[in-house]
Amino acid sequence: MLGIWPSSLSLETWCPPTPPSFSFSNVEVLKWSTPLCFSFPGLGDPTCLPKLNALEYNAEGVSKLLLTTRPIQRLQVADIHHHDRRQLSIALQSSPGHLTHIIFKGFNGSKGIIKATPLLFVRLQHVGSIPWFSRQRDAIAFIDSHLSVLKLLPHLTSLDALAGPDGNQWTNAVLVHLNKLHHKLRKVLVHGPRCFVWKRQGEIWEKREVSRFTSWDIIRGACD
Repeated sequence: MLGIWPSSLSLETWCPPTPPSFSFSNVEVLKWSTPLCFSFPGLGDPTCLPKLNALEYNAEGVSKLLLTTRPIQRLQVADIHHHDRRQLSIALQSSPGHLTHIIFKGFNGSKGIIKATPLLFVRLQHVGSIPWFSRQRDAIAFIDSHLSVLKLLPHLTSLDALAGPDGNQWTNAVLVHLNKLHHKLRKVLVHGPRCFVWKRQGEIWEKREVSRFTSWDIIRGACD
């Protein structure tokens, strides 16, 4: 099935007998829920998806090609295999775009990718999604062990994180500890059964419950 709405495109399982040829000249956002069973014959043409700037990367051929040939600024990375992470780094090096937002569905692999090629991420303003932890001390331990890489991102101002049933691990104490790693951090978006936005006002973090959103909503700009 193919679903289209203004400036965005969502592809689900759709297997026509003949691969279609599209232009989608106004599409800026693209994701799919399952691998495509065909390739777009016109992707080598720069007039196809010329305005695409937000993409879901799943290590399939179509997403690799789009990442290396379109001005992608916002990227959601599916939970790809370890051996696909190097291919992601190679694709990013070839991309004409400059990333401002990146969300890893499998966040544990993000540290190595960013640390290996920090110049590719120097313009990042947002990184996610930090995993959910049931205890506050586990969240702090994860911050110390995995988020030191944030020091390499001079323009980073926001993060997103997964929440459990009550989201208790994201407390003011955890955010103050996180802020010690990155003094420019101003906002943390927490999404799960309930969704919250933490914003820093001076030295104080203020929490506000908001309507439900997902990591993809962040990538497509709905949470800006």
